[in-house]
Amino acid sequence: MKQRVPDEAAGERLDRFLASLPAVGSRGMAERLLESGAVLVDGAPLGKSQRLSGGVASVLERTALSVVNGAIQLSVGRGEEALVGDAVERRLLRLADSFGSEPVIATI
Repeated sequence: MKQRVPDEAAGERLDRFLASLPAVGSRGMAERLLESGAVLVDGAPLGKSQRLSGGVASVLERTALSVVNGAIQLSVGRGEEALVGDAVERRLLRLADSFGSEPVIATI
């Protein structure tokens, strides 16, 4: 089953969102599905307490991740800088560290 996360579910815990789906029906079933690795979010298994992001596809289409002068650069659209919060900065830092690079955030 494939399920798009609606905008109104943004911030909700993954296990609670799954339990609300008729095909899952309970938090117990949601937890069993998550523990077994049967649930993937954007191709990756996540923990039950992971918070969801709704409707991010259109924002992601207006961003770019690239290597510029040896640094890992996340480019975001002008006016969307507020979307780059602590969590995004931490993830970019971990990604850059894994490549032995510095993280850079640029406005395009």
